[in-house]
Amino acid sequence: FMNDYLQSVGIDIAKEKFDVCFKERKNGRSVIKGTRTFKNDSKGFTDFNLWCSKRRKETSHLVFVMEATGVYYEELAYFLHSQNEAVYVELPQKVKYFAKSLNIKTKTDKVDAKLIADIGLERSSSLKSWNPPSEQFKAIRDLCREISQLKKNKSA
Repeated sequence: FMNDYLQSVGIDIAKEKFDVCFKERKNGRSVIKGTRTFKNDSKGFTDFNLWCSKRRKETSHLVFVMEATGVYYEELAYFLHSQNEAVYVELPQKVKYFAKSLNIKTKTDKVDAKLIADIGLERSSSLKSWNPPSEQFKAIRDLCREISQLKKNKSA
């Protein structure tokens, strides 16, 4: 893809909502094209998709970067993947170190979304794209979570 024109959406996701920051880099300059909060549900995903499509440039490469926060990111990752988007899910540790490297001390959802968008702009060539786990893997993982929950309830 053309390295001179890149768009990145940083997503800071939580149980109820997700904060996003849409940034683009053209000729070495980064510009914020918008920030917003959406509900973490199917209507929120649809609204988010529409919001992004208004900012998207046909000639640019667009990446979606989010943090692997518990299970909260999964539905949105699946949704974006189903829309054939370039999805990257980063470990919280990686995001934390990236923030440290930039000497960013503030920790709010909006700041995190902006920071995650920067990761997309700076590191997109080295990020590993996210692909949904197999159905078998999901089934096993869900069973493990279920067992763990049952054990917690039993000892309570």
